Amino acid sequence: MAGMIDISELINPPEKNELETAKYFSDLGKDIKFLRPSSIPNQHTPDIRMDGLEWEMKAPTARPYLNKLYVIKKNGELLIYPQK
Repeated sequence: MAGMIDISELINPPEKNELETAKYFSDLGKDIKFLRPSSIPNQHTPDIRMDGLEWEMKAPTARPYLNKLYVIKKNGELLIYPQK
């Protein structure tokens, strides 16, 4: 069963690559909530909350990264999908 994607906190829609990444995890049954960006200059916030944890999403465009999704947890742990 697919999870849900919640963008209700956003003023502007998410970037295409962020939405595609969220859809990937939603298809795996994860619930994704996009977080409102900080309004304080130079203060960054994670992009999403998934499984109760905040995540920053990245979309590398250089090879060999094109065939994998890389998501960095707030604590710095790198998760790679699909996993080997």
